[in-house]
Amino acid sequence: MLRWAASVWRGNDVFRSRGWRRIFGCVSGERSPGDGKASAPFVENSFAKPACSSYRGGGVKGLDFPDRHLALAAEGWLELQDPDEAARELERISPSGRRHPSVLEVRWRVCAGRRQWPEALEVARELTRVAPEQPEGWIHQSYTLHELRRTDEAWDELLRVVDRFPNESIIPYNLACYACQRGDLDIARQWLEQAVRLRSRDEIRALASSDPDLAPLRDYVASL
Repeated sequence: MLRWAASVWRGNDVFRSRGWRRIFGCVSGERSPGDGKASAPFVENSFAKPACSSYRGGGVKGLDFPDRHLALAAEGWLELQDPDEAARELERISPSGRRHPSVLEVRWRVCAGRRQWPEALEVARELTRVAPEQPEGWIHQSYTLHELRRTDEAWDELLRVVDRFPNESIIPYNLACYACQRGDLDIARQWLEQAVRLRSRDEIRALASSDPDLAPLRDYVASL
């Protein structure tokens, strides 16, 4: 899978999950910070868009000034692949603003960009508490667990919420990655097929063909 929330995509544009290896909000390859690739120091993807400004819960609209500007500035630093400067912007946000879903999303991406996975896990879990109705926190949580080599937990946590988000392609994709790494190849194929039903077959094949987490299924992926 893409190691970090691999590449996360929302519906038609954002893929955020471990399966795509891009840091949340973006998939490697795109100019917005993304769901990150385990092998890259910073995460991005061609399918993803900045998470903060596009967050489904209302974007930064729920933030007051100057917190809104600071969150957008942090996102801008992430687009420049500078998570350290992004972190400095986030430190200036008010205590109440720091719990806003958009801010937590950016903070998770900062942690992922720095490969601070224990901290990233704390942020992802807080996001699931603050915005349980949104998929990002759950996807980030499992992606981070996978990065921490806790793939069984990553599988369990994401499987637990799969029915809440039936249209999120990244979820079945990441489940396919986790299943593959657990040695459950038949189950991995089933989840990959589910991802294909929700997303373009060509896109899934292109992502999966170079995904290390799906290496045991390379021949199967080529036949998709």
